[in-house]
Amino acid sequence: MADTEGFTELKRRLAGRTNTNADEWHLTFKARQAMQVAFQAAHAATGRTEVVTQVFTCVTAVDPILSASLTPVYADVEKDTLSVDLSTVRLGDDTCAVVLQHTFGLIDPVSDRKIVDAAHAAGAIVVEDCAHCIGRMSVGKDGKPLADVSIHSFGVEKVLPGVYFGGAAWVNPELDSKMHDHIVGAFKTLPEPVRTLTNAAKQYRNQIRLLTRVPQNLSTRMRERWVRRGVFEPAVADKELGGKLSRTPSLPSDWVVSEDLKALEGIQGNENGRVSCVESYRKWWGADEARSLGVCAPIMAGDPQPLLRMPIFFETAEVADEAIRIVSDLGYYAVAWPRPLLLPGVKKLAPYGIESFDAWPVSVRLSRGICALPTDIDSTQVHVVAEAMRELSRKQKRF
Repeated sequence: MADTEGFTELKRRLAGRTNTNADEWHLTFKARQAMQVAFQAAHAATGRTEVVTQVFTCVTAVDPILSASLTPVYADVEKDTLSVDLSTVRLGDDTCAVVLQHTFGLIDPVSDRKIVDAAHAAGAIVVEDCAHCIGRMSVGKDGKPLADVSIHSFGVEKVLPGVYFGGAAWVNPELDSKMHDHIVGAFKTLPEPVRTLTNAAKQYRNQIRLLTRVPQNLSTRMRERWVRRGVFEPAVADKELGGKLSRTPSLPSDWVVSEDLKALEGIQGNENGRVSCVESYRKWWGADEARSLGVCAPIMAGDPQPLLRMPIFFETAEVADEAIRIVSDLGYYAVAWPRPLLLPGVKKLAPYGIESFDAWPVSVRLSRGICALPTDIDSTQVHVVAEAMRELSRKQKRF
């Protein structure tokens, strides 16, 4: 299956968007599975057992570490980049990998370079989480990707609409040969997906449409029944709220690959629209207003990026919720992502090695007050949302 024309074409297109080579790309059924494969292979190559990551994320970005039988070590995040602040954590002889997450698709090569240098100095690899910016990677001044492994997602609520499954991993050919061979070898030996999973993927779109059209209590019962029967593949399975991925890593099906290829055809227009939205937010607010809204500094610098969402930050969850309500009343969609930390909320903290989130105060404050504004609307209407947030912020004490 992995040698079909569709697989080859999808790798080629990803390579074309990232100035890499097609044979450096590897496909999985879900991006979270690609992360697990990378972590397991890195452990096999080094014997190290710890992965540095963050709690300001989705639970499915931490479950791959635990599913690889490794230990997550949590850093706080930098307020302006929403990525790991390595000054808040110790990199040691057991550090296998450091996760560099581009939250909302925000890429800051300057801070990314520091993270990469620190990880490499400790003998760890950098696994770049590009779930929110498929086909975009952090690169150095020479134009070469900074990460050792870069993970991309075609999953639910990511950049590309209308697709729900599919992951891809780029492996840096300049990696240490032992590490490179372990990681690439692991991807090349992935099995084909089980038939029930392939069939569930095909039905997902229609199932979601039905679940959103029936009463909530009926929707819940239908979803639970489908999951028990193995005919519905949820975006986040119940098992994944307890510290483990619900599926063994596998290749995507031919059907998933064909759907991902169709979605990629519209990615340039998608990104152009998001760039226009981000640029409109920047122009409407200006530097001072953006600062008062807590907009991350790199978002306001350089060329506008095609962000998945435009994050702003209030002092309290109550004000953030009011902002979300206001945006909704205007006819647009905003979210409090990620709230709670380890979104959508784990069953118990113990499997994640966490007693409370107090050790990461920046992550807690950001998660508490976040309002993630839409970037997939008509850019000429952005001022309606931007002005509403400006008025609300003027009434509130800022974080």
